[in-house]
Amino acid sequence: MDLENNFRHIIGNNEKRKASSISQTSGYQELMKWKKPANQSKTPIVSPPVQPIVAQANISINSVSDYWSIDGVQYRNGIHTVDLSKSLLDGDSAKTQDQWVAHYNDAKGKNEFHAPDFPLLYGIVRALHTARDNASVKTEIDEAKKFLFDKSRAHWLMTLTRVRYKPSGTDLIIHNYGTPDKYESTTDFIGLDEYITATKQPLAYQKLLGTVDNTQQIHDVFKWLNGTDTYLWRVNSHPDSSIDRVARFSADSGRADLYCNGDPTISNLALGVRVAKKI
Repeated sequence: MDLENNFRHIIGNNEKRKASSISQTSGYQELMKWKKPANQSKTPIVSPPVQPIVAQANISINSVSDYWSIDGVQYRNGIHTVDLSKSLLDGDSAKTQDQWVAHYNDAKGKNEFHAPDFPLLYGIVRALHTARDNASVKTEIDEAKKFLFDKSRAHWLMTLTRVRYKPSGTDLIIHNYGTPDKYESTTDFIGLDEYITATKQPLAYQKLLGTVDNTQQIHDVFKWLNGTDTYLWRVNSHPDSSIDRVARFSADSGRADLYCNGDPTISNLALGVRVAKKI
């Protein structure tokens, strides 16, 4: 594991559990001192918002040699067939988000696997959760669930979602950052780190995950995957000027982490996904 991952598991059962916010722990503050902040662009991004859908879909999953093909994944403005690779991307290579963006832009045109944004990651887990009691696909569901469980317990998983925290007004959530498929939304995202079960900002979770599911439904999806509550890490107070932070997913025995306070210079592994078709 990398230094940050080692640190995370060291404090996972001790100091982090005692702090009301992970960023309040002394160990976390020491870790962050050596991270050089990236130069942040203040140029606003303009693109039309995409409304998530609410319709249910018939969900099925097929196991192919090196990936699972999942029908019925709700993502952006439709219901899709999505392929999930049975291995992490690029030979388990760790990359910055900008590097995964470059990988996406090259892979998408070749119909190859690429990193997901947070809504696509959530859509995949949600589809598996929805089909969990379907006996005809139990083996495939269990295999894909175990893969996601094992990889999220072992690694921080990079997404192509980035949060731009503003000194005032609403914050900007950018999905598929840096790609031709970029889309975004705004909401009040700044606040204390928290368990989703205690939140008073449900819209922050919905915007991050691209869903109209309520917080109880989101909690149920991630609890099915990891067996724990869900925890949001984020910037806790308004910065003096706009700053960008990458969004990642990870988990341990205490929580499933929606980590939205990652320095853009950090390198992490990524899941491999491919939107095969819109149903």
